[in-house]
This record gives sequence, structure tokens and C-alpha cells, in this order.
Amino acid sequence: IPDALQGRVNIVARAMAMTGFPISSFLSGAGIEAFGVRPVFALLSLFMFASAAFGLLVPPRAEVERQVAAMQPAPV
Repeated sequence: IPDALQGRVNIVARAMAMTGFPISSFLSGAGIEAFGVRPVFALLSLFMFASAAFGLLVPPRAEVERQVAAMQPAPV
């Protein structure tokens, strides 16, 4: 991303990420009203575990740097 667009890209990414906050709060509240606290927290903990498990799939930093270096154009 060009340096001139970094701020715009950052604010759009943050706005998109924060859009889910009120939606998830509403769904959690509705779930707690319908099923109680423990089942909802159990479901949320499964989502947290799944997202942490996906973190294990991230390749090591050296591999990422190797791939990035391979995508760079050859020096002239």
C-alpha cells in the first residue's frame, strides 16, 4: 500500500472491524436471554479456541520473509 494511502486504508480496516461490535453484543445478549450465560460462554469459548488454533497454521517468520523476498523484483 502506498504511504499516501496508509491512513485511509487503516481507518477503513478499523471501521470494518468495529462494525461487528454492536452486532456481536446484540447476538450475545439475545443468546443469554434465550439460553442462559453458561451455554453462550461455552459457544464463545469454542470460537476463541478455533481462532487460536488458526494461529498455529501461520508459517514461521523466516518462511514468510522468504516468500516476500521471492516476490520482490530482481535488482537491476
